Amino acid sequence: MSGTIMETISSIHSRERAPSSVLKKNAPAAESSEAPGDRFTPHQPEIEAPAYSAASVRLQFQTAARLPSPPEASLQPRLDEDEAREVKRLQERDRYVRIHEGRHAAALGAYAGAVHYNYEAGPDRRLYAVGGYTEVNTMPAPTPEAAAAKARIIRNAALAPGAVSGTDFMVATSAANMERMAMDSQPA
Repeated sequence: MSGTIMETISSIHSRERAPSSVLKKNAPAAESSEAPGDRFTPHQPEIEAPAYSAASVRLQFQTAARLPSPPEASLQPRLDEDEAREVKRLQERDRYVRIHEGRHAAALGAYAGAVHYNYEAGPDRRLYAVGGYTEVNTMPAPTPEAAAAKARIIRNAALAPGAVSGTDFMVATSAANMERMAMDSQPA
């Protein structure tokens, strides 16, 4: 059977012969260091491909990154001083809200759900997070010990960001009550 496969391959190759100029170009030189039975020669394209260095590619990407796309550049409104101050305030608030909610989510670990943000449009037509909340998994724990541990994690997560909001304080108080109830329900 292998003879049949080899015959088929040979007949395909005999039908797809390359032009003699390509064969001569790809043929090994007489002084070649190839082994006598080695018939493979790498394909050498007739057209030279342009050589790219890592530095030239990096420069192209850096240049492209600095140039705003034409539609985006034309959509950016010019801001006066008051609008620029408002944008700065919104940017700072956005950064604070995202860090604040990120700390809640990180402290909650496996009990963290989705983080939601409330947005406000700035004078520059961009949306900035001005508020938010992190969902908390409040499913009952299987044992009183696990419930107390979960309530402790939730309480610590509510207080994690440092600057505690009114809502954070209410969640921490509620979690402390949950922890106390779980501890009271434990057998002595």
